[in-house]
Amino acid sequence: MAGIRIKVDVQARNRIVKELAGQHVSATANVIYADALRLVRPGKTGQVKSHIEVKADVVNSRRVRYVVQATDNHSILEHQGARRHVIKPRRRGGMLRFYWEKIGQDVAFPKVNHPGMKGTRFLVKPLEKHAGKRGYSITIVQGHIPVR
Repeated sequence: MAGIRIKVDVQARNRIVKELAGQHVSATANVIYADALRLVRPGKTGQVKSHIEVKADVVNSRRVRYVVQATDNHSILEHQGARRHVIKPRRRGGMLRFYWEKIGQDVAFPKVNHPGMKGTRFLVKPLEKHAGKRGYSITIVQGHIPVR
């Protein structure tokens, strides 16, 4: 009986697997990124939207990981929402000055009552929508909120 002997180049196999896994993870991250951009409210300046990014975080012989993140300070408010709260000036005795669109002029107040807002969950919703369909398990961890 004739036999066939196959020799597998382990390094070549690992390189190919990593490349294919990287393409799959990258494509999934880009779909999540595109959906996040679509879900986030534009806001006055578009600052939250402009600070959403996707990047390769860890790529080595054993792991491929991409991160979709929002780095603007107001991103957490857009994502999670905010309760009703009072906004006061930083300096004691100061005034809050801003343009009030509703009346069409600049105004100044010693404090204002923010009505609160519902969060859009612009990062979690796309993750839940796309990652499961593509065979990933999902673990959501509350991220670090920088304090200034």
